[in-house]
Amino acid sequence: MIADIIIEKAIRRAKTVTVKKLPKRIRAKIYTINKINTFCNVIKDSLKNLIEKVDISKYTNFQKELLDLLISLERLNKSIDVVNKIIQRIENAETKYINLIKQETDKNRIKEYRKQLYGYVISQIKRKKKYINFLEHAFNEMKKIPNVKDMFTVVIAGAPNVGKSTLLKALTESEPEIAPYPFTTKNILLGYIKDVKHEIQVIDTPGLLDRKLEEKNIIEKQAILALKHLANVIIFVFDPTETCGFSKEYQVNVYRSIRENFSDKNIIVVINKIDLLQNRSYQEFSNFFKNDIVPCSALYNIGINKLKQKIYNLYYKS
Repeated sequence: MIADIIIEKAIRRAKTVTVKKLPKRIRAKIYTINKINTFCNVIKDSLKNLIEKVDISKYTNFQKELLDLLISLERLNKSIDVVNKIIQRIENAETKYINLIKQETDKNRIKEYRKQLYGYVISQIKRKKKYINFLEHAFNEMKKIPNVKDMFTVVIAGAPNVGKSTLLKALTESEPEIAPYPFTTKNILLGYIKDVKHEIQVIDTPGLLDRKLEEKNIIEKQAILALKHLANVIIFVFDPTETCGFSKEYQVNVYRSIRENFSDKNIIVVINKIDLLQNRSYQEFSNFFKNDIVPCSALYNIGINKLKQKIYNLYYKS
């Protein structure tokens, strides 16, 4: 883990310290002080770098809430506070022992002071290593936070495995990784509709289950945050063939939940996989939504132009 790596790096760097020929009476002092400075600086710089890497001051509210889901911002702030205190303690100890060494004439005592300083610093790192290691973990989770733009945004939602990622690909000609099993999208995927007149951000979100917002898991909550903070338009995708593993009734319940919780959003209903669809199943959806639907096959690019036109119409009205 990163805490142990920092200690090993500091010890290794301190071993490389040398001094030019100096009078014997000050050689041991200068040599030891330089080793202490190198040892402490490597650790302090490494810890400061960790803190800088997890700086979220420029994050949007969406990114902060998403990161809070992944790691807990409260825990992040606590870890930053603890690591800052470690840095301060190391600085204080470094000053203390260097002053002792400057006043000492006995070589053995000088050497002992260095060992004491090393021991103190290493104990500080090891006692609080969980906080240091957490900062590295937080940084790795931050890499997963999408770099969304402040622009007109379409968010694709629906139950798992209804074809949302395939639709993103069809709309934006991007290449999201798509796997043939439920819950394929674990994180938010981005793409853009770009042509001469338009640049529209399109976001594919993890699949939603039929349960209350407060009962949704961390994967689903990513989708909810995208709908809450980013969506100018929501595309809700249905799979009437039920090959996604969820019945039409189940998917309608998910839709109703989104409709109720995001009543201020424009919603386009897409009936996907029409290449596999029986006429009767399509008619059931057509009757339910009073024909205000877009039938398509994201896989075979059927109906995508009509869907884009609906998006453009809402784009111009915004």
